[in-house]
Amino acid sequence: MTLCAPLVIKGVKLKGLSAASGLSCESVAKKYGFEYCTSDYHKILSDPEINCVSIVTRNSLHASLVIEALKNKKNVLVEKPLALNEEELNAIIEAKKENGGFIMVGFNRRYSELGVKLKDFFKNRSQSMVAYYRVNAESIPKDHWVYDESEGGSRIITECCHFIDFMQFIIGSSPVEVYARKIESQVKTPEDNENVSITIAFEDGSIGTLIYTTHGDSSVSKEHAEFFADGMVGAITDFKQLKLVKDGKCTQINKRLITEKGHKNELENFFKMVKQGPSKYSFEENVLTTVSTLKAAEHVMSGGPVKLI
Repeated sequence: MTLCAPLVIKGVKLKGLSAASGLSCESVAKKYGFEYCTSDYHKILSDPEINCVSIVTRNSLHASLVIEALKNKKNVLVEKPLALNEEELNAIIEAKKENGGFIMVGFNRRYSELGVKLKDFFKNRSQSMVAYYRVNAESIPKDHWVYDESEGGSRIITECCHFIDFMQFIIGSSPVEVYARKIESQVKTPEDNENVSITIAFEDGSIGTLIYTTHGDSSVSKEHAEFFADGMVGAITDFKQLKLVKDGKCTQINKRLITEKGHKNELENFFKMVKQGPSKYSFEENVLTTVSTLKAAEHVMSGGPVKLI
């Protein structure tokens, strides 16, 4: 999520910005037009003129800041992941029950133009769906904060939630079981834990498999997903290309110049739902995506199916 994105949303006023570094905070605030900046986030949470907050910190602060924001009667847009463990997730759920408020997690792919077209293509399906999502991820330095269990959790928790959520969105059913395995190298390395296969069973009988690997070549697309049902096939690649196949005919949509992953549409939907109410939005789906991801990360070491409900 980028700070400049709200600037193109009509009716959004940028009031306050908080960051750990005062100098960087002041620079960003001036660049994007925030009224003030502060190194103390409590000033923003206690500001009566602010009704929405966007939380884009490192993972370890997401849960605590969401809870504090709810207690201060703010609507919350929080970057993924929502929580690093089930204890944090349960605390958020309890805080929402006690304080009310609207929470949206930054699963932006479900708001992308091509993603919405893909879901609409299967809207009248009668068969259970078979889904496949392959992620050709880059390697990152092993001292990156995402590998710190207390600060980042893991790449599975940080990144795979995106792809699990997109499968849940297209399938339109709740995940009920997770099976996860990592590769087993002869010489064990930390990368083993981020080269995984995750299979999810859904309530309507559909199944989805996520392949996440850092062992590929960057010349190949980073994200590619395929969905099958009722003699139809939908395939999306890097959110630049969508193929919809039915009765032997293929409709292809190409976004040649940009990768459009739904960030702007996500923000527009967030502010629209704050104003009008979350008509079709389900916080429960955010929770189920988070639970599925946490269970996958937990059991990628041991393997075996894990019941979610």
